[in-house]
Amino acid sequence: MNPNMNGLFVVISYAAFLCKWYILKKDEKSMVFRFIIAMLSGAMFGFAIFTASKASIVTLVFETIPFIIFITRDNKRKVLCFLKYGCSIIFLGLLSIPIDYLAIRYLPTVHLHPIFYEAEYSERKVLPGEPRDSEKYITFEQAMDFSLGRIFYMIKNPKVLSLKTGFTLYAYAEGLQPEEQDYLYTEEEYYEGVEPIDLRVRIYKSYINRLNMLGHKNNYEWVAVHKDSYASHAHNMFIQMAFLYGIPVGLLFIVMVITYVYGIAKMIRIGENEKACIISCFIIGVIVFGMFEENWLLGQMHFTLFFLFFREIVTIPNKNIENVSDNQQGIELEELNLMV
Repeated sequence: MNPNMNGLFVVISYAAFLCKWYILKKDEKSMVFRFIIAMLSGAMFGFAIFTASKASIVTLVFETIPFIIFITRDNKRKVLCFLKYGCSIIFLGLLSIPIDYLAIRYLPTVHLHPIFYEAEYSERKVLPGEPRDSEKYITFEQAMDFSLGRIFYMIKNPKVLSLKTGFTLYAYAEGLQPEEQDYLYTEEEYYEGVEPIDLRVRIYKSYINRLNMLGHKNNYEWVAVHKDSYASHAHNMFIQMAFLYGIPVGLLFIVMVITYVYGIAKMIRIGENEKACIISCFIIGVIVFGMFEENWLLGQMHFTLFFLFFREIVTIPNKNIENVSDNQQGIELEELNLMV
């Protein structure tokens, strides 16, 4: 399973838990229920770390921002409330790391039955009936080093090989090997060291240079990074949408995002803070993740959510405004009747 797809599922789950936490707090529900949801929210940080998806870890941080803003908005002691919820999320996130590892490591062994694609099967992988103490299972130290360790390595070493940054390596199908001049990096540049940001920029440029008005009919036309690796998509949802479906669709997609910002501001202005918080958490998650790693496919959960929430943006605020104006007209008619 692609770690970024697992990470995206965690991102969506985290947004759902944050929204539920906000609703329980606003409605002053039982502290027991709030504590359970708070624990589940923190648990998502541990799961995100063990997916080894850098994009999902960053996205969880950004999703927390609207939650903190809305939950402190109506509190008189805003600074104290900010510190309270901010520190709670950090503490629960750290606490969840060893707990999540134990759940991932030992719960599946109760009834272990992994399923493989034929091409991915290997005797070196964990197989059905594998004993719980098998050396094939990853240790806590190995898991932490593979996820957070490589992030710290990238910070300390601006130039790192793609393999060390976790960039996926693929074998080219027969007859699809690109010409050497089409590689993003020469052999010398590749083995000297690849900067992750520079790699993203080169991928973006490659896709932007091939944009057209009609798109590429859902043909991703991967980019050859080097003779041993390639990028299967643009790693940016705005560029990907324009590449697949044409420049007009890409521009329309940007307009939709701008409409989200305007709609959320409108919701806040008319007092629809709960809906504004819910939509903000989910949409910020989709957009932030999409800026670095998104691979849009029709039918995916986040893709569907993007359009479902858009309907709320363009209809609910207007309806509320209409209701307010209708109520005002009703009051004015009643006053006229009384005068008559």
